[in-house]
Amino acid sequence: MKSINYFFYIFFILILLVPLLLFGIPDLEDYLTGLFSLNILYSDNFFNDFYSLLGPGIKFPLGQGHLFYPPAIFINNINIFLILTFFFNCSIQIFYFNRIIKLYYSKIKLYYFSVLLVVLSLPNFTHLYFNDWISIFTSYTFYFPIIFYSIKFSIKKKIIDIIKLFFIFSLFILNGHLSLVFLITFFFILPYFIFN
Repeated sequence: MKSINYFFYIFFILILLVPLLLFGIPDLEDYLTGLFSLNILYSDNFFNDFYSLLGPGIKFPLGQGHLFYPPAIFINNINIFLILTFFFNCSIQIFYFNRIIKLYYSKIKLYYFSVLLVVLSLPNFTHLYFNDWISIFTSYTFYFPIIFYSIKFSIKKKIIDIIKLFFIFSLFILNGHLSLVFLITFFFILPYFIFN
């Protein structure tokens, strides 16, 4: 049964991904600024903090996102990087969405419905097709585990949940777009903890 679920997940992730692979990336702004640092850091020297071949020289990191994200290892081939990032992000979204549903409805299994709700959701289409900022897509992905551990901590009051929340939140800050980090932190997460 689990293999059918995984096949279903992969099928809908591919439905979301195939048009980007066939027709290309519509907007290159995030790829030329945000991923420029990754290309230099992961191909040359990860501990290099200065690049002298661009103007009078620049300090790293330039741009936002994906500094400590697992698919960043494949930044030299942008197509492999994109495919792995989309699969990784969609898998995180599906996994934590199912866990959030389990917190409230432990007997209901919404595997197929959750894939339709999460993978084919409007924010995923917006972040991948219209503005095509992969760092914002990754920031949106981290919102699912942040919600899960926030709810789990408010229900069970275990210290391990708040440690996991801080760990996920630090990955969110390091790998996401800073404007979305600010927006989600001050308008969603802080009010949640203040009013609960």
